[in-house]
Amino acid sequence: MVSADDPGPSASEAAALHVQQWRRIMFVLTYVTYASLYLTRKPLSIVKSALETDLGVSRQQLGSIDTGFLVCYAVGQFLTGALGDVYGPRRVLTVGYLGSAVAALVFAAYGSGSVWVMVVCWGVNGLTQSGGFPMMIKALNPWMDATNRGKTLGVWTTCQQIGGVLSNSIAGFALTTFGWRSAFTLPAAWVGLCGLAIFALMKESPAEVTGGSSQPSPERPKSSVAPADSDASTASPPTGPSSTSTNSSSSDKGQGTDRMTLGQVLLIPGLMNLGVAYFCIKLVRYTMMMWLPYFLTKQGGYPPSQAAFMSSLFDVGGVLGSIACGVLSDKYFGGRRLLVVGMMSAATGALAAAYAHAGGFGLLPNMVLMFLVGLAVAGPDSVLGGAACSDLCEKHNAQPAMGTATGFVNGVGSVGSILQGSLTATITDTYGWDVLFLSLAALSLVAVIALAPLITRSATATDKRPVPQTGAAAERKKVQ
Repeated sequence: MVSADDPGPSASEAAALHVQQWRRIMFVLTYVTYASLYLTRKPLSIVKSALETDLGVSRQQLGSIDTGFLVCYAVGQFLTGALGDVYGPRRVLTVGYLGSAVAALVFAAYGSGSVWVMVVCWGVNGLTQSGGFPMMIKALNPWMDATNRGKTLGVWTTCQQIGGVLSNSIAGFALTTFGWRSAFTLPAAWVGLCGLAIFALMKESPAEVTGGSSQPSPERPKSSVAPADSDASTASPPTGPSSTSTNSSSSDKGQGTDRMTLGQVLLIPGLMNLGVAYFCIKLVRYTMMMWLPYFLTKQGGYPPSQAAFMSSLFDVGGVLGSIACGVLSDKYFGGRRLLVVGMMSAATGALAAAYAHAGGFGLLPNMVLMFLVGLAVAGPDSVLGGAACSDLCEKHNAQPAMGTATGFVNGVGSVGSILQGSLTATITDTYGWDVLFLSLAALSLVAVIALAPLITRSATATDKRPVPQTGAAAERKKVQ
């Protein structure tokens, strides 16, 4: 029983509880809606065999449709960041989700008339989807505590694999039950509703739910935001008066005379190695992700619905692979992420080579192999595009260039994802599927070779990576 003398929670405590409640709402809202975006991103991979059979679309033309999506997706990523800064993530995401839904509906309604209509519609879909990930992170950022941002993002990014599994299952069911057009129309309706939910529910900062009386938790500079398996994610934010001057100094470095040019960034030792490795890994992962259902139907003889279910195991393996890579590197390899990435890349190559004979393995071995390929390739994909770049910049005291370096490596990786469509069609038409999987194995080994100097350097280095100083220690260093 509450005493009459109990004043209850103060206004500040009530505001804090309200913010905490909305923090959970924002996490769930962004998790569910971003996973849902995959429903209009991946159905093409499920219906490729149906398009080839029903409409006479060639394998080369299917590759062109994939390429159109990926090119527009890559270009859009450079544009949506600026749009988000001007209009905010809520508006950009709403337009993107509604645009993706419309593009999928038009693809289903008019795509049968011309392959070029398919290319244009799927390209528009790629453009409207391109802002999904960066805008979701921008929307989440004010709601995350600086001390657990890495862990939060590590859990949140599993929505990508969950979305892939749901997309394969729903598209496979729709294809078998209602025909290939329904694999686009049903997901489009849901994604459109998600866009409306984002517009109605998304709050871009805690101030929106507290009337401006509450400020977001203290944050580190944007350049220090690292993925979940990065060492920087566990660092506590500086406190006290000295931290203010330190943060100001860091901010000045990012915008003042210490800013590095693109040419200087490209000269960071090891950055090119990361770019080459990520190009190879991205090409391998996207080839498997985009063409597995088609391969299982055409070469394995499995029904489309069963092929869709089986290919979902690739995404399930990816969930565990992303988590396993971080846990292994931090707990058992002393934070040497690239060593774990190298081992997982080598495993990807061996499994891809084994897949050259997957058609004769039978159902269960095929499913196990698919799961293992997804597990092996997801770890390198998650690390090379984020934590590896952060580690490299910190090691060479190039923190002001962290954003540019990460953008460069991700851009090179995107080229690999773009090329997979045309390369897959050309190689399989000319040499067959066995050569394709052996090529993927070779690319995985190229990634290992590119990373070898960095792995060796980290194993033989006697000096430790410099740790950025904050607070009073940083002030004393400046005085000295």
